[in-house]
Parts: sequence; C-alpha cells; structure tokens
Amino acid sequence: KGKGTTASFMAWIMNKMGLKTGLYLSPHVFDIRERFTLGTVFFPDSLYSDTLSLLKEKLEGFSIPSSLGPNKPTTFELYTAYAYLLFYNAGCEYGVIETGLGGRLDATNTILPIATCFTYIEKEHTKILGETLEEIATEKAGIMRKGVPSFMMDMPSRALNTLINYANNIGSPYSVF
Repeated sequence: KGKGTTASFMAWIMNKMGLKTGLYLSPHVFDIRERFTLGTVFFPDSLYSDTLSLLKEKLEGFSIPSSLGPNKPTTFELYTAYAYLLFYNAGCEYGVIETGLGGRLDATNTILPIATCFTYIEKEHTKILGETLEEIATEKAGIMRKGVPSFMMDMPSRALNTLINYANNIGSPYSVF
C-alpha cells in the first residue's frame, strides 16, 4: 500500500535536509534494526543495546490494569515504545512513524504528529478494522488531529471521502495527491 516506502522517503529527505530524523517501520525483513533507523542507516549497536536495557528497566514491574484488557503490552507496543526511546536517546529532532495495521487504536497513535499521511486504503484486516472501506478508513482516520495537516493519496472514493469528512469534522487541514 506504500506506507513503508512513503515513510522511508520522508525520513531520507528530512535527513538529507539536515534534520536528524528517526524512522520506525514494520515489519523487518533481515535484521530487526531495519525497524529503527536514522533514515537509511542503522544507529550504533551500542545505542540499540543501551536503549533496550533502559526500556527493560523502565518496564520492570509494569502491568496494565486488568479492567483495560491484557495486562502485558503487545510486541508491537513494546517495539513502538522502544522506537520512541531510541529516537530520544539518539537526539533525533523528528521521527517518521509508520502506523501498524490500524490508526485509532494503534500503538503509534500515542504521539502528537506534525502531519499525517494516508496511502492507498483497501479492504484489509477486516476482522479488526471493519468490513467496508468506510469502516476501515474511519479506523485509519483516527490518527488525525485538529489543526494537524493530513496528506492523502488518491484512493477509492468511499475511503477518500470518509477521510475528508473526518478531517473536516475535526478541523484537520488536508491535501489530496
């Protein structure tokens, strides 16, 4: 659908502009470090291991109240927390964060973005996101924030119109490409 490619291009461009930008993607293909990079290059190995030790320390004794669901974070939630901590420890000015499969309830939807981008939306992950393009687009639209610009690629009108309506309802300026 282009999420990873779009995120990679954005991080690469930002780093070429002199903006220290971390990139968080999923999944990895050959090496788990592919998920957490400085644009197109790996961070020093010591930063990866030091950040992992720090995250383990911070999570010691951590649990989620059972009233909220499972009491341990998911692997994706841990990866997301690790990415945020890694980028902070690396002194990144920006982070390009690829969402997981959703939007509204995605672990990456824990930060205030400076922009959101939507690549092609089609029927996928229907057991989680919904059966129709409108339901799927509504879930994905949950990453939008009032006053934060959203960029949308051309896609099926039912999905695009859902995103545009959501943007208008919450006051997110948008552009369609």
